Amino acid sequence: MSATEIDTFARHLLRQPQPSVLTAPFDKKTLISADFQQRVHDVIQAAGERKLPPPPYYLSRVIKHLCTLIEDTIAEEGDENDELNGDLIGLYTLYISSPKLSVRDRVPVTYKPPVFPTTSGKNLDTVEVTLLEAPNLISYVGTTGHRTWEAALAVGEHMLLSTHPTYETTIPKIDVTGKMVLELGAGTGFVSILAAKMGAKKVWTTDGDEGVTDTAAENIEMNEVGDIAEATVRKWGVDTNLKGSGEIDVILGADVTYDGEVIPFLVKELACWLGKFPSATVVISATIRNDTTFAVFRAECKQHKLVAEEYTWDPPEKCDRGLSNIFFYPSSTPIRFIFVKPENAQNLEMEDKLVGAELS
Repeated sequence: MSATEIDTFARHLLRQPQPSVLTAPFDKKTLISADFQQRVHDVIQAAGERKLPPPPYYLSRVIKHLCTLIEDTIAEEGDENDELNGDLIGLYTLYISSPKLSVRDRVPVTYKPPVFPTTSGKNLDTVEVTLLEAPNLISYVGTTGHRTWEAALAVGEHMLLSTHPTYETTIPKIDVTGKMVLELGAGTGFVSILAAKMGAKKVWTTDGDEGVTDTAAENIEMNEVGDIAEATVRKWGVDTNLKGSGEIDVILGADVTYDGEVIPFLVKELACWLGKFPSATVVISATIRNDTTFAVFRAECKQHKLVAEEYTWDPPEKCDRGLSNIFFYPSSTPIRFIFVKPENAQNLEMEDKLVGAELS
């Protein structure tokens, strides 16, 4: 088991997926290896000793799943020298007595990116985000703020990869370093907290629901970025007054286009901000569940004289289980990034390109 495989398994474990989908080399030769079993034990033990660890009962389920795989493999392929690691059994015994959780119980869920070089030289070890979530909760009315959805994780990945010196993409990069950032429909606050940890100067974490902003504020404090990020209630399309905001450089929204009835208010909000700060970078990350709903967004942008440039997000790396292996989420449902600009801004860009072409 390589160092990269160990790191991937350790990071995925902190996301608390169902044990059966954990990213690890589960081939038979590896499973019965004493080295594999000891290293897996060490990873699970380290996770349980974190300041904000996964629930012990969850870790017991992971160990039980792995032990079942190992025992079955030994029975089928092993010899008299192969055996189940005693330390794993001891760890299982330690965790199994912990109470079970209901699907709505919130627990610390950690999103930890891999380490890679950045253009700024900033160490991305420091940007892991831990949120209080209900990881087994299925999406339905009233779940906002209880889970971080795929569109937020996707735009977070793009933000991180935008700092990589060799990252090549047709999607415009998102730079938050030293910028004034506004997040709309923040939910758990994942995008805001990530931006704060990536070097944003100031982040306004906004949502229309007071209960959701209370949750986001709790997550902000837990991640110790309260000096940068501030959670506040904001109703879309009312005004562009935001206490202490000054100029806004970047506006981000993830999974905010799912309800056709609120889209007119969302686009009015974007139009208000772009009317005030036309050079701001505006990015909406959307999981495309319903093309009809998304058509409403396009129509509203046109009505407000906004240009919506759409890009399909394709995670640059996927593991063998069909997951993004930066923040580990299903990549089967398409996600689009929409960069929104005023119509006149697009015209100015075209004029600049023509002038540049003539000069060259």
